[in-house]
Amino acid sequence: FFFFGAIYWDMDDAAGRLGKWWYISLPIALLVVFPAALDLVTGEFGIVPILKNEATRAIAGNLHQAVFAWLMTFGLVGLFHRVLSRESRTLRYVSDSSYWLYLTHLPLIILAQWLVRDLQIPAFLKFTGITVVVSAFLLVTYEYGVRYTFIGRLLNGPRTRAA
Repeated sequence: FFFFGAIYWDMDDAAGRLGKWWYISLPIALLVVFPAALDLVTGEFGIVPILKNEATRAIAGNLHQAVFAWLMTFGLVGLFHRVLSRESRTLRYVSDSSYWLYLTHLPLIILAQWLVRDLQIPAFLKFTGITVVVSAFLLVTYEYGVRYTFIGRLLNGPRTRAA
């Protein structure tokens, strides 16, 4: 992925040719390749008995994973190019804050997990609560403690306040 991204970065694809067929690749990835790959792991849909040899099943599983990853990559690039090609203040803000969230989230996530570890609630609710609370906290700290400070300049370059 890295080398493909590095090569693609140098290409002139303002028209978004890479994800041109997103409306085909996403359904194929989600409705065909993913269920087939899942079946190779779980045997849920009955494909596994056809592949009796363990090595063959492993190769087929790896192939399905690679095809799924590339179809999703091209499909999502095309979808986002189609849907998000206009300037958006909200997306600009999320983009600007993302590096701060990336750098600072891990210790807070670990702390939050430790704090909720003994709560008798479903794991999905713990996960959702931790994600929402930590993200909100970090967005507030970004807005009031990072964005227009030297830390913000270090992370994103100079930023001027909107009038």
